[in-house]
Amino acid sequence: MKRFARFYNWAFGVKLNMGIYTIALLFANGIFVLLTGGNSIVVWTILQMTLTAFAVSSLQYACFPPHKDLDKPALRGRTILWGLGSNVLFIGASVIFNWFSGIPGWGTWILILMLEFALVAMWVAIHITQKLETDELNGGLRRYQQENR
Repeated sequence: MKRFARFYNWAFGVKLNMGIYTIALLFANGIFVLLTGGNSIVVWTILQMTLTAFAVSSLQYACFPPHKDLDKPALRGRTILWGLGSNVLFIGASVIFNWFSGIPGWGTWILILMLEFALVAMWVAIHITQKLETDELNGGLRRYQQENR
C-alpha cells in the first residue's frame, strides 16, 4: 500500500506540471500555426507535446522532489541539470518533430527566449513553494516543541 501511495503522489505531482508545460507548448504552437496561415494543430503534435511535457515534468520532480531540503551545492547542481535537461527535451523535440518548421531565424530566438523565461518562472515557483512549505513545517515543529516542554 505504501508503494502505491508513493506512486500516486509522484503521478499527482508530475501531472500538474505536465499540464502546465503542455498548455504552454500548445499555446506557442497555436500562435505559430495562426501566424503561418493555419487554423489547427494536428492531434499527433498534441500527443508529442504531451509526452515531452511528461518527460520534462518527470525530470523536474526528480531534480526537485517535494518535501526535501537541498543544500546550496545540491540545489545548484540540480538546477543546472534540470535547466539543461529541460532545454534539450523541449528544443530537441521541437526540432525532431518539426513543431515550428519554416519559422524565420528571428522567430527561433523569440521562441528560445520564451522558453527560457518560462523555465525561470517555473524555477522561481518551485523554490517559492518549497520555501513556504519549509517555513510552515519549521513553524509547526517550533509550536510542537514549545507545547511539549
